[in-house]
Amino acid sequence: MRTGPDLREQLCDFERRRLNHMAGQGFRCAPQRLPGRSGETYLMIGGEGTQSRLLIHGGLADGSVWAPLAGLLDGRIVIADRPGHGLSFRVDYRKVGDFRAAAAEWVRDVTNGLGEDRIDVVGNSMGGFFAIAFAAAHPERVRRLALLGYPAGLSKETPLWFRLWGSPIAGPVIGRMKIKDVDHYRKAVLPPNVAVPDRVSREQSEVEFLAGNLPNFDLTAQTMFRAVTTLRGWKTDQLLNGALLALETPTLFMWGDKDAIAPPELGISFAEKMVSGRLEVVPDAGHMPWMDQPEYVAQVLNDFL
Repeated sequence: MRTGPDLREQLCDFERRRLNHMAGQGFRCAPQRLPGRSGETYLMIGGEGTQSRLLIHGGLADGSVWAPLAGLLDGRIVIADRPGHGLSFRVDYRKVGDFRAAAAEWVRDVTNGLGEDRIDVVGNSMGGFFAIAFAAAHPERVRRLALLGYPAGLSKETPLWFRLWGSPIAGPVIGRMKIKDVDHYRKAVLPPNVAVPDRVSREQSEVEFLAGNLPNFDLTAQTMFRAVTTLRGWKTDQLLNGALLALETPTLFMWGDKDAIAPPELGISFAEKMVSGRLEVVPDAGHMPWMDQPEYVAQVLNDFL
């Protein structure tokens, strides 16, 4: 692992390249480091308006995944690197007692740090888990909730790869199976997440590849999956299906019709049972639907928010 000046150079180079990429995609933003009880959360803030929208990325990503969408959204857009990802503070989830409570607490700390009494929250995958956990714990703080792609924690069914990654035996082995280069990233990571990998630019892949090689990323990934899964599936005490159904917060599901994690029918069943839930199926799109259909997702999301 790099240390000292080499590490600082790596982090500064990643920050510079990511900010340039975001600007090139139409999202001109300013970085902000938000102090918290566990460390600094890194934010990218852009756009205009009095209504803030907090975007929370998925499990093995960083804030750069929102680049194709952020510049198309109305309002003040706040993109946060989740703990252990991007340029936010490092975390070992073995030292966190309750993952769900920690997720809600982190979103609350970010919202407080932004000086927001109420905020719109947009989450994808594990970011959806964080968003639901916060909305369930502090419903008065969430104006509207948007869940893009299958939100983690709604079902015990979990991809085998994630369960193995969380295993104390198999996890360290998987963590050493590095993505070699950008071409390897595009072949291994994009197909499970987007319907058509060629829609994702090489520059987008390059930035995300760099994010996955930042210090302690492997430790965060392994301990995160260990916190929420066993070899049998998602841990019962970390499920959010009941909490989601009890929400009265206006909630939008945007589900790709080719989501490889779970089909839209699961989202339909939740939306129909909620007080203020609705589902929009995104045609020809995968688990990260805005990567396949950014304009379509942005239009529906802007109308909702």
